[in-house]
Amino acid sequence: MSPAPLAHRSVLVTRAAGQSSHFQTLLAAEGAQVLEMPALEILPPSSWEPLDQAIAHLPNYDWLILTSANAVIYCLDRLAQVGNAADLKTVKLAVVGKKTAKILQQRGLTPDFIPPNFVADALVTEFPESVTGLKLLFPRVESGGRELLVKEMTAAGATVTEVAAYESGCPTARLLRRSPLSKPAPST
Repeated sequence: MSPAPLAHRSVLVTRAAGQSSHFQTLLAAEGAQVLEMPALEILPPSSWEPLDQAIAHLPNYDWLILTSANAVIYCLDRLAQVGNAADLKTVKLAVVGKKTAKILQQRGLTPDFIPPNFVADALVTEFPESVTGLKLLFPRVESGGRELLVKEMTAAGATVTEVAAYESGCPTARLLRRSPLSKPAPST
């Protein structure tokens, strides 16, 4: 029997804690020694107020645009706490990427639009209708996100409400740990 392709290899995984288990499982199955050192930590925004206000007015929007799994998780969790989930039936849902769509579907929702290229810029070029006069709600990362989508959609005539749904930052502690999925390194 030949050794696993990644046997005797160590792989450092830097995804945010809790967001890389599937990847780690795949690596470990190929024999890798998986080490975790999250480079990011996903947290609530500094204030829920803007998102709460947007959720309170959700029926006034034409589209809810979710460009990441984190946006889906934090936005829908907050909606469950302070809003009415039935309001989601009043808006169309646009998501970027299969993973984001999958997270949405795990919540019992089906996206109305997924651009063919899995980047936010494709929402601008491939949007299924003219955005002129449309109201778009865009919950996103609080800081560090790209501005292209908001600028282009606004320039095309949409009213875009951009609110913080989550924040990403450096972890408070840098811990390097062996993934529980890893097998101990073989002795040589």
